[in-house]
Amino acid sequence: MHDVHQLTVQPQLEFSIILGSIAATLLNFGDTVSLASAWAFTAVALLALFYSMALYLWRVSNIKQRRAVNYHDKYGPSLLCLGLFTAVAISFAFRFSKGGEGGLKG
Repeated sequence: MHDVHQLTVQPQLEFSIILGSIAATLLNFGDTVSLASAWAFTAVALLALFYSMALYLWRVSNIKQRRAVNYHDKYGPSLLCLGLFTAVAISFAFRFSKGGEGGLKG
């Protein structure tokens, strides 16, 4: 049971690592639009990381106590997708409102 539980948490951790690397890549562009987008992706990555850690600790605690609770995560993936959509929307909104500031024409 413990190994199966770790396999369900691993994709969430991979998701936060990928978002963190996207944020680090955006920091290299150097304009204010990329900086705002990088902060949005960093915030979503941190929320995903803390959420997966809290969910993992909650599940481990319940498994150790042998409690019969529902381990299915109803809201987490939907909220992470909403956060990702918000970060992308912020990126596009800033890019179109600023008009490609910093040498990047968009």
